[in-house]
Amino acid sequence: MLKMKRRVMVNKSPVLSLIFLWIVIIILANSSGSPGGYTGSKSDNGTTCASGSGCHTSPSSTITSSDMISTDIPISGYIPGKQYTVVIKAAKSGITKFGFEITSEDSLGNSEGTFSNSSEVNIKSNGKRVTHKSSNNSGSGSKSWTFSWTAPVKGSGSIHFFAAALVANNNGNTSGDNVLIDTLSIAEASISSTDLLNYAKITIYPNPTSKQLTISGYTGAADYTAVFNSTGNLVFKENYSTTLDIAHLEAGVYYLKIVSGYTSVTRSFIKK
Repeated sequence: MLKMKRRVMVNKSPVLSLIFLWIVIIILANSSGSPGGYTGSKSDNGTTCASGSGCHTSPSSTITSSDMISTDIPISGYIPGKQYTVVIKAAKSGITKFGFEITSEDSLGNSEGTFSNSSEVNIKSNGKRVTHKSSNNSGSGSKSWTFSWTAPVKGSGSIHFFAAALVANNNGNTSGDNVLIDTLSIAEASISSTDLLNYAKITIYPNPTSKQLTISGYTGAADYTAVFNSTGNLVFKENYSTTLDIAHLEAGVYYLKIVSGYTSVTRSFIKK
């Protein structure tokens, strides 16, 4: 079961409430998903359909703070580069149509992290936003969407998720529709380089190669790298670097070990 950690921040200003209302009306007015940029977050520069080409008349909906966002990110915080599961659940009795948009930002409004890996939703803005699909916006009293979020690099700090959803009774107008809003703040975990090595998605390329290997996916510090041949014998060892000269090796299969403290990861490669 997914753990929830939230800090719901609702500004009760009538002006901001109206902004959020227009935001989510735009979301559902586009049945195949929000066009993006309508979460009301800092990166959206306050943009709403009220300041552009509006697509809906002034609604009579109400705004409600709702615990919509849940994740499997632990209370200790996210591990940089690690992938997590995010679930959005919008619920209201008697409602049959649902739409949403979510984004993740740092305290300055910069987009942080990457959404991915779901056939249930539309991933937009190169993985910086998620919204619903026209084929997946119906439900009976509630609707959930599940997708992945990869945490940003080390040093990004606390990340804030902003979600807005419209729960609509599908009667052809805005009467009886509700707007749901939620925010979730997640701290960056305090981890050592050794811990980071455990969680990193390390790849080496090109593979096969004839001259040089590049290590990707690890942003921490390591002690050294070591290359072993197919029989397990050490061929050479050197201080850690993201590039490795292997031009002098004979053709064959080798193993590259990256070591940090008492922790190590190993990747195989082929020398042409």
